[in-house]
Amino acid sequence: MKKDIFRTLKERPLLSIISVVILIIIIISLALWVAGDNSTLNNTNNSSTNPTSTVENVYNDGNISFEYPEGWNITNSTGQAPLIVTISENENNSLSVFKEELGTTNFTYRVAAWRANILQNGMIYYEGDLTIDNITAYELEANYKPEDKVFTTRGIAFQKNNTAYFVIFVFDQPLLDYKDEMDTVINSFHVIEGS
Repeated sequence: MKKDIFRTLKERPLLSIISVVILIIIIISLALWVAGDNSTLNNTNNSSTNPTSTVENVYNDGNISFEYPEGWNITNSTGQAPLIVTISENENNSLSVFKEELGTTNFTYRVAAWRANILQNGMIYYEGDLTIDNITAYELEANYKPEDKVFTTRGIAFQKNNTAYFVIFVFDQPLLDYKDEMDTVINSFHVIEGS
């Protein structure tokens, strides 16, 4: 019987290819079915009415979503414009996200005003571009001294749907010490369409 199968496969290579494809489709279908059952079970257990996601280390308020560093906590989520949320490691190390409807204000003008505000108490030592949420964004890195302590900051500004978003990291240590934490936020940041 084994010889008959191999002889049939040699004589009809198209049949063997179709058989392999069908087998792969069956395996993938079973995997998706099992995964679908697990996600259905997980979703039915989450009956929270809070718009903020309950998944650990993910902020999602229905307007924006992003992952944040493990061990950091949401310390301010007032929902009052322009601040959307602040997530902190401790009192000196945090990230804040701001949202500002531009209306008739030019985005470039708004970024220039933000930059001028930083220069009042600090020194910008790097300016450039980066990509966040598939959009080219303006970024700056600066040192500033609001009182007796020197902080480093990295600010990112971008525009989507006639709205300006500002993602601002503040640390009491060099930015390089927090590269992975910043990359986590930047690489996962997403403005939900229609927001």
